[in-house]
Amino acid sequence: MLNRINRALKNGMQKLAGNHAGQPAIVPRPKLSTLFDSMANVLDETVGSDQMKALVLTDSLKWLAKKQAKFSGDAYLDQLERNTVYFRESAAVCDLALAHYLHDGEPMLPVDQVRPFVISQKEISLSTSRDQMKFLREGCADCGSHWRHPLWQWMKEARQQLERGAYLELMEESSLLYCGNYTTSEQFLLAFLQNHQLGGVAREEGVKELWDLADNRSLVWASIWSGNMKVNMRWERDLHGVGQWVHEEPPAKQPTWRDLWGDQFDAIARGLPKL
Repeated sequence: MLNRINRALKNGMQKLAGNHAGQPAIVPRPKLSTLFDSMANVLDETVGSDQMKALVLTDSLKWLAKKQAKFSGDAYLDQLERNTVYFRESAAVCDLALAHYLHDGEPMLPVDQVRPFVISQKEISLSTSRDQMKFLREGCADCGSHWRHPLWQWMKEARQQLERGAYLELMEESSLLYCGNYTTSEQFLLAFLQNHQLGGVAREEGVKELWDLADNRSLVWASIWSGNMKVNMRWERDLHGVGQWVHEEPPAKQPTWRDLWGDQFDAIARGLPKL
């Protein structure tokens, strides 16, 4: 699979990254988002669209079903909180590694070392996740991840203000969202690192801006692959057979995760081995 992805990316993305010996061509800022979207399309073609959807959504639902089967009450809520934070922090760490790769061109790894490198990033996110959980539950005067605490203020306020049922539903939804987010960030990092012609193509951009971009595109594509985000347009043909795009109004009420995936989740839960 890795070789197929490599060949497809080299054929399909050289127009964006340049096909020059030595230092890679610079990708201008307007094309950087396209670079991520092209990578997502290549993953759809090489890994398979259904497989990407399974990685992002089905595996997330299976994870939640296993937690529900194993834990209950406060222990279940504790698992949701811890993993919501862990998944999001892990995605952020992968996105930062990708930002450095696009900016610095490092690390340049043989294909067989790419996956171990990506897996090694978990050690960083385990540390930052502990910092964020302490902030959420005990507060924090100062720590190594202090600057990221504002990103978790929404969860701190939700813990304090929402009634238990509403907060539990929020944590279920957030854990699913960020589980898919982490999977997508991992897939992007794996795919980019396998293609050395893309290392350093954004060296004229700031690492922080690239980190924000990687974060945004991984969230967007996680939502697309999970079916949580849909383009509000549909293709229709008129009586004469002429096709055109027709805009649809977005739903008045935002669907819950059970509205979107409840039947699929229940089928997965029923299929789990009995504990």
